[in-house]
Amino acid sequence: SRLRNSLVPGLLAAVVRNLDQGAKGIPLFEAGRVFTPDGEFQRLAIVATGERQPPDWRGGASRAWDVFDLTGLVAGIAGVEIKPLTDSPAPFGSAADMVLHGKRIGIVGQLLPAVARSHSIDTALLAAEFDLDGWIEVSTRSAMVSPLPKFPASARDIALIAPLAMPYAEVQAAIL
Repeated sequence: SRLRNSLVPGLLAAVVRNLDQGAKGIPLFEAGRVFTPDGEFQRLAIVATGERQPPDWRGGASRAWDVFDLTGLVAGIAGVEIKPLTDSPAPFGSAADMVLHGKRIGIVGQLLPAVARSHSIDTALLAAEFDLDGWIEVSTRSAMVSPLPKFPASARDIALIAPLAMPYAEVQAAIL
């Protein structure tokens, strides 16, 4: 009952310290041990809030972190599949499981607004937490190197129209 069971609370304290010092955008991570009734585990946690992209020199607007930024970052780093949850565990308001080779290795999402308010944070507060032991156990991905393309990139763009409620996984499956 006295040992930490999540890395997120410690990262939230670091976010508050950074905001107090005037930081505009804060992405942080921590790797460490957590303790649960099932045992001791290695975890990796990521939190982000505030500006993801500051205003540019041409007067463009800044852009804040959103759940899609963190989900994309996590999926890109880990090569995981993101499966939305209908019942998010506290302190997450909306969340998704991170699944690698059929095994759940973590959770990613936006924390409840009440959690952000309790830390005097007025922007979206995003978090992800991985079970590193489980990730290493099921990870078989090796580094792949491919040659540079022989032809220049195309300047054409493609747009898809889909219902707002359609999960990203269905769009990705249709494209693939």
